[in-house]
Amino acid sequence: MTGRRLFLVAVLVAACFGVIPVAVRLKPYFIARYRGKGADLRGAILIRAPLAGRDLSRANLEGANLRYADLRRANLSGVNLEGASFFGADLRKSSMQLLLIGVDLREADLRGTDLSCAIIRDSDLSGANLAGVDLEEAFVMGWGAQPSPKMRGTNLAGANLSDATLSGTDFTGANLQNANLFSANFGPYDIQRFAVMRDADLRGASCRETDFSGSGDLPGVDMRGANLEGTDLSTARFEGTIYDNSTRWPEGFDPKAAGAVWIGPNADLHRANLRRLDLRGVDLTGADLTKAKVEYARYDDTTRWPAGFDAESAGAVRE
Repeated sequence: MTGRRLFLVAVLVAACFGVIPVAVRLKPYFIARYRGKGADLRGAILIRAPLAGRDLSRANLEGANLRYADLRRANLSGVNLEGASFFGADLRKSSMQLLLIGVDLREADLRGTDLSCAIIRDSDLSGANLAGVDLEEAFVMGWGAQPSPKMRGTNLAGANLSDATLSGTDFTGANLQNANLFSANFGPYDIQRFAVMRDADLRGASCRETDFSGSGDLPGVDMRGANLEGTDLSTARFEGTIYDNSTRWPEGFDPKAAGAVWIGPNADLHRANLRRLDLRGVDLTGADLTKAKVEYARYDDTTRWPAGFDAESAGAVRE
């Protein structure tokens, strides 16, 4: 049975039990499906509506209920989504509005959407799937001292959050494995408790006073140039975390004693895991790379290797 037929059956069943009149559900559905562009759909009930590939650009969906709706490849550009619910909706490869205020995106599938430069304020993306999504230069923020935007348990594996502003965001339990957080700005109220950050790129990130308590292991996380001053690292474990002289740690914190790996000239990188690291412009002269893992690490003419070290044979990738 197609998604459209399932939707119509659900409407009829609801009508039979007096839950909601057929016309109330069908009218906004047919408007959205066939005349959605610029339509006024404020407060519309479109639960499980099959709207894949439909053009809803510039429509008004304020307060609309699109729980579990199929919006794959739909055009939602320029849409007013304030207060709308997309709980569990399939939004894969859709063209999303870049101003998301008070939107419920819990457990929604947003893979393949472009959210670069988006403004996401007071919205809930807990449990959503944003794996590989482009959030470069996005503003994810709320108002006041308490965390407002929620990404609790959100899948951000491989997502691009470079240069993003993440003020007051709750990442508790989120999956940030292999995420690009280069130069991201975490606010003082961000919570990283129990977030999975294996192999994440935090180079140049501002994490001042961010709460990393309970983050557990941070293996392979690249923290070169990151600012962690005032950050709670009381329970985080840094075995295999990469740092350099430009990394700024909380006062009194000893990264080497915590298991972090310093990278630079004459560094002891024996058995170190440098896989997939960006080593362009890095000076490794005199470093001990015996049995170090450098597969897929990127390098160029500005990379300075130890004498006699064959980067290509070791699996590094020249760019």
